[in-house]
Amino acid sequence: MNDDPQQEEAQLVPKTKAYGEAEDLLHQASVASLCTLSAREGGWPFGSIVPYALGPGHQPILLLARIAEHTKNLMADPRVSLLIHEPHDGGDPQAKARLTVLGRAQRLERVDPTIEARYLARVPEAKTYHRTHNFDFYSVELERLRYIGGFGKIFWLDPGPLRDRPNPFHSEPGRGVLDHLNQDHSDAVLAMGQAFGGWTAQRGRATDLDPWGLDLTSDAGEHLHLDFAERADLDTIRRIVVALVSRARHQLAKAPPASLRDLGSSSLAAGPG
Repeated sequence: MNDDPQQEEAQLVPKTKAYGEAEDLLHQASVASLCTLSAREGGWPFGSIVPYALGPGHQPILLLARIAEHTKNLMADPRVSLLIHEPHDGGDPQAKARLTVLGRAQRLERVDPTIEARYLARVPEAKTYHRTHNFDFYSVELERLRYIGGFGKIFWLDPGPLRDRPNPFHSEPGRGVLDHLNQDHSDAVLAMGQAFGGWTAQRGRATDLDPWGLDLTSDAGEHLHLDFAERADLDTIRRIVVALVSRARHQLAKAPPASLRDLGSSSLAAGPG
């Protein structure tokens, strides 16, 4: 599908900036309006509300009940849209940024533990029901994006540049961040796991990192994903992780597990070398 070149020329910002803003909105929101095509009512659009997480390729991850109407709809026709928007805090709601994601929903036959952890990081209450046989994870594979960021910021976006954007933490200098965290601050990793994930293990590792979050895995096979409140890069990651560790230690100080009472303070709390 081709974009309208006249519309593109009329915008006040370049498309590269729109991609960045759309990515920010996609990651910072956690609830979307899901539109499916009604199997019961002959294809009429059917709207509902769903929480979502994001996979490593920015694809929305949904946890849906088999009995739900929207699940029955997408099983009959996998085409869906998700409307994601900034919170409405007064004023003109149409002045807020919004993003419509067009894609096809696919049930995940096998759920990677890191995907499950990403979802539970955003929807912790799902921990009590998500492993029942009445719920399944779905991935929405991106096909088109419609981003409206305000006047002069209206674009149809091909998801390719967003999906294929290199992860700076998979580069040579970026990989050093995980190495440093694991080799020099293993106690900080454990503190985050026990504070935010309720780990029972005594050891763990940071296993992956991207601009929007950190994945941790304990030696007991417990998986935890920590979402960042802002996009991280090589210049800001230290500050962001230090803040997470400080929060973890503060939380553990209120009611530390017995295994942490003799744990020394990490140098990471003052900033890694």
